[in-house]
Amino acid sequence: MPLPYTITYVIRDAKDSLSTSQFYLDSTADPSEAVAAAREIIDIIAPLVEGTIDTANFSIPLDLVGVGLASPLPGADVEEGARFDFRAGPAGEFKTSQRIATFSESRILPGTRTVDRADAQVFDFEQAMTSSVTGTTYGGTVPVRVVDSRNEGITELRSAVESFLRSRGTR
Repeated sequence: MPLPYTITYVIRDAKDSLSTSQFYLDSTADPSEAVAAAREIIDIIAPLVEGTIDTANFSIPLDLVGVGLASPLPGADVEEGARFDFRAGPAGEFKTSQRIATFSESRILPGTRTVDRADAQVFDFEQAMTSSVTGTTYGGTVPVRVVDSRNEGITELRSAVESFLRSRGTR
């Protein structure tokens, strides 16, 4: 079953604090129709809130058939992963991170919790995150910058370590 379209509305209060509300729309609808419905939802919820609806983000599910592995490897566990801590912004003034679930244990330096940044695939990931991605394999022609939640470009990888969810604990 395909994932739904996700619409995230950002609502600002009188203290200039932000909160989000997510709504989901049937992904069998044409994207342009879903965008129109997302705009109408703003009209429906606006009278219900005392804050301002500042932005809406629209996420489109992607068909990933033929991308990556056909099925998980036997040891794959979403509670095991790697956490990448980055800096973003013109002077690297912002912190941001990305956790990748089921991260390959073979890319952790033996006897440590440190991701092997000399590994070719890890290096490719780091380069993509700190520069841009073109997507030429899928018809892309223009580099697209990877950004943080403030839309600031990611500039540097500060650390990369093995990461376990709370229910898993640590080694």
